[in-house]
Amino acid sequence: MVSSAVLGVATGDMAPERPALAARHARRSTPRVVSPTHELVMDYEQKLIDAVINAGVYGTEIYQRRLKANSTDKDVRDDLMSEGYASLMFAEAGFDVELRERPDIALSLRGHRLFAEVKRFRRKRQDDIDQSECEADSSDMAIPCQPRGLPRGIKS
Repeated sequence: MVSSAVLGVATGDMAPERPALAARHARRSTPRVVSPTHELVMDYEQKLIDAVINAGVYGTEIYQRRLKANSTDKDVRDDLMSEGYASLMFAEAGFDVELRERPDIALSLRGHRLFAEVKRFRRKRQDDIDQSECEADSSDMAIPCQPRGLPRGIKS
């Protein structure tokens, strides 16, 4: 009986710490569950890397490391994948292609060298802010509302 009383006291004193400790331990020992969407994205990344390597593009080792390192940041990952797709386009057109940090792509064709910076356009939070401010402006001088960066006549 004494032992159960001592055990009860010890359990009572440790109770607030034990659930947190158990949860931390469970997180560490539980295998990471990957969603089907994440697996699909990783599959696309690997297929792109394989295609870039097979196309004979230079700089694929660094590109692959950058792509893997940024796989959790959707915008950066998508930007890097756009660079990979652009490199494939140039390689298929007969250019010697090198993926780089800046500018994104170095190209060479028949002794001429040029560089390409790949841009991927996407709607940003600021576009929504500009749109709502424009729509709220009721003055007669207000120009038709267009998100910044788009020419007049092109709607988002």
